[in-house]
Amino acid sequence: MNKLIKLAKGALARAPFNDHLARPGSSKAPPRIYFCHIPKSAGSSIASAIRDQVYSRHNLDGFNIDPRASLRAGKVTENSLMQAREVILAYNLSVKANFFGKGHCYCRPGLIKEFASQWNFITVLRNPIDRWISEYVYNTYKQGDWTKNDLPLNEYLESRKAEAGGQQLIRYFSNYSLNFRSSPRDHIDEALENLSRFAIVGTMENLDTWADELMKKFSFEIKLPSINKSPSNQAVEQIRSNPAVMRKIEDLCRHDLELYDKFTAKHGNLYSNPSIDPGKASA
Repeated sequence: MNKLIKLAKGALARAPFNDHLARPGSSKAPPRIYFCHIPKSAGSSIASAIRDQVYSRHNLDGFNIDPRASLRAGKVTENSLMQAREVILAYNLSVKANFFGKGHCYCRPGLIKEFASQWNFITVLRNPIDRWISEYVYNTYKQGDWTKNDLPLNEYLESRKAEAGGQQLIRYFSNYSLNFRSSPRDHIDEALENLSRFAIVGTMENLDTWADELMKKFSFEIKLPSINKSPSNQAVEQIRSNPAVMRKIEDLCRHDLELYDKFTAKHGNLYSNPSIDPGKASA
């Protein structure tokens, strides 16, 4: 991992700035925004709308952390998938030509502290139990083979994937991924403090409020896509109707639930950072 970071730093020092783009700080340049997308937590359609309607119109470059490409990069460099993505993210946040980005990638405290003065970080949180169930059902019944689950629910509940699925908030926003021998609970306050450095944090249950604040804070208008929750289906209902299964899922999600409950108790359904300058776009 240290070798990867050194290589990335060397590349960053040589990263060019594209003169044909609106320069950072100019009246024509929208602010830099990175959308941290937690799996099965919605918001991706809004993020795509922002990219297509705001940044593409200004001819500004952006990036998306491609899942398959990052998996290959991790294998080639003998790093985990998420380690590879973190380096890819840090590199792209450092490229002066980039103005918008999104992806499934940890945003740990060190990265946010490094880039918060240059980028506006946004994300959407979802109730951890709802997110866990949605992810399991999606990966089990989808057509594609990417992260597809073939285990029956009783076996899946005892797997490492099930455990990791209940710790997504902790893993995305704290340093827990650096030391899995520590207790996830020890990283709850760390994750909360890290989220306080984001520009806007919303909840899936109130996506309209999150989107409205996004447009208000950054002074741009976009035509939003339909924001619809996935309809309830038979598989979801079967899981929710089984008390023993629900108790197991609640146990798997207990630390993320504590983090989520603390966040909503403090901020409600929306956090908008009052110290963030929405016009920041400097390199």
